[in-house]
Amino acid sequence: MFKQSNNEVVRYYRTARQDETAIFNQKLLLDSYCEKHGLTTTEIYVDDGFSGLNFNRPGWKKLLADTANGPVKTVITTSIDRIGRDYYTTGKVIEELYQNDGVDFIFVRDGINSAEYVNTFLPLHDTLAALVAKQEGGDVQ
Repeated sequence: MFKQSNNEVVRYYRTARQDETAIFNQKLLLDSYCEKHGLTTTEIYVDDGFSGLNFNRPGWKKLLADTANGPVKTVITTSIDRIGRDYYTTGKVIEELYQNDGVDFIFVRDGINSAEYVNTFLPLHDTLAALVAKQEGGDVQ
């Protein structure tokens, strides 16, 4: 179980097509997770209508700035593919934020806390997510 420290816990939502329902469903899942684990989030970052292959997203850029300049130490999102669909870049960003700034990622649907798996499972999982996205014809959700 994740224990909240004095550091900020934030949420990140992303969908490739502008879709209020998809964002709402991500919110419901994270609401439930945070309530179950006693977590209070201090900020919500949203990129609605941005491909996971594009890392130049306004919400994502703000989140990165806040992790570098502030107390953000945990990012909660529904799954790894919400961060990105490019396995190399996604894995690299997660590893760098973890190693350089001590930022953990919790991927609720995937059941992954990056603090436990950053050097082993994430690159494999990201590879599989990229292959699935390619096979399905692009970014989904």
